[in-house]
Amino acid sequence: MSLYYQDEHVTLYHGDCREVLGGMAVQSVNAVITDPPYNIGKADWDVIDDYLNWSRVWIDEASRVLTSNGAFWMTHSEPLVLADLTRIAERHGRSLVSWITLDKSSWGIAKRYKNAGTKTFPASAEYAVYLRREVYAGQIRAIREVSDLSRAEFDTRISPSGKPTGITYRWEHGERIPQPAEVAAIEREFGARIDTPVFHNGDKFSCVWDFPKVDTSDHPTAKPLGLMTRMIRATTNRDDTVLDPFAGSGTTLRAAVNEGRKAIGVELDERYCEVIAKRMDQYALDFGGVS
Repeated sequence: MSLYYQDEHVTLYHGDCREVLGGMAVQSVNAVITDPPYNIGKADWDVIDDYLNWSRVWIDEASRVLTSNGAFWMTHSEPLVLADLTRIAERHGRSLVSWITLDKSSWGIAKRYKNAGTKTFPASAEYAVYLRREVYAGQIRAIREVSDLSRAEFDTRISPSGKPTGITYRWEHGERIPQPAEVAAIEREFGARIDTPVFHNGDKFSCVWDFPKVDTSDHPTAKPLGLMTRMIRATTNRDDTVLDPFAGSGTTLRAAVNEGRKAIGVELDERYCEVIAKRMDQYALDFGGVS
């Protein structure tokens, strides 16, 4: 493991992410956004023995360094494998919030389907999962119990009508998420601070995303800049820190910097570390820019 590149916005490590993440502080990043190896033989680094156990180690470490209200994003081409990876991440108290389909039908049909000669629907999608911790139920229950109130009494304290509404029960059982005004009312009434997840979707994007095909000359599995940008915009705030344990050609790092975030990347292959460093240097004059 070694520090390969650093400026005021980006830190890039050359090494195994399991080792690098193991040396990072608990809850030190605001989002994990990564496109890990799929174990489908794209290159020598994409052939991994005991893939799920290997994945469990890096997911465990990434979960440890992620803040309690942070976003966890990862991608894969195989839905069943991604479901297995999601279950590993859920062991850390995070739940699946969104399953995103990246529609690649405009990218052309993969060569293996052109040559297959079988009666099947060509694969033209990849997938991403977005997980976060359920943060409201436990916090509201803790505030109520510290205040020694029943749910009906808690209702009465925060209800505009001053009457029990049953809303506290629904909050504590995850049947309803408190709205911003309700969170503010609880904080004001009880002098508490509720840790809320970051989520922005002003453009009302659905769970099916479409981006132009990306140039893969620098990396065989490069993802569109727009894909990583959308994840970052939706689930982080300005000046947050984004971690990509499999930095590849540096698209996540570049997107983070574009959006006014800090970025930490890890890349095992030194060839791609060089690609990332050159990419960061090339756009150095843009590092202060945001959108």
